[in-house]
Amino acid sequence: RAIPDGAKSRDWRGNRHARRIECRDRTWRVEDRLGGDFRRVALRWRLCPGDWRRIQDGVASAKARITLAADAPFGLELLRGWESPAYGRVEAAPVLELRANRPISRIFTEIALPKLGVR
Repeated sequence: RAIPDGAKSRDWRGNRHARRIECRDRTWRVEDRLGGDFRRVALRWRLCPGDWRRIQDGVASAKARITLAADAPFGLELLRGWESPAYGRVEAAPVLELRANRPISRIFTEIALPKLGVR
């Protein structure tokens, strides 16, 4: 099942970002399409607390495996970032960050959750 129309945005410079999400069983597939006269792009996934480790094409933990691919070379980094779970609160949160230069136009993310009842 996919979100029918996905989501789209355009910044004041005319750069575009469109996202399509599809879910099947316990796997989510996200396709990000980029366009415009940008030089660099950063895509960040804020992760839930846990023991995340870098793997070749993403990150993995007992909670999920997240892998990324794109139509151009990119770099991945597991960083310490921040989130605000409630007004007036800021907490450390792991962040998976993809960085790339133009001409990247498509980024594919797969989020695979473990099977129910399996640890």
